[in-house]
Amino acid sequence: MKNKIDLLSRILKSSLFDVSNKKQDQFIKLVSKIRELNTFRNKVLHANWMSASRDGTVRTRIVIDEEDGSVLFKRAKISPELINKKSEECWKTTEKLEDFLESAFNV
Repeated sequence: MKNKIDLLSRILKSSLFDVSNKKQDQFIKLVSKIRELNTFRNKVLHANWMSASRDGTVRTRIVIDEEDGSVLFKRAKISPELINKKSEECWKTTEKLEDFLESAFNV
């Protein structure tokens, strides 16, 4: 998904050369939000759900320290409410992106 976001960003950045700085700033904010939502999506999809604890945290990443080789488990708090909230944010961001494309390119 990251590659698709990067591709969209590169294509549209080159097309936004002639639009106002305000539109360019809007686009940068939209891409930033899309990346944030994609990071959350990846945490949900790739989490080790068997490691879920009672406090609502789940293991989302394993990091190996290059110096001493120790293993660190990164955890994140993921609840049904947070998933619903991020889902709503995703729909709103999609609508904002569609509105942005219509206004920036007069589509």
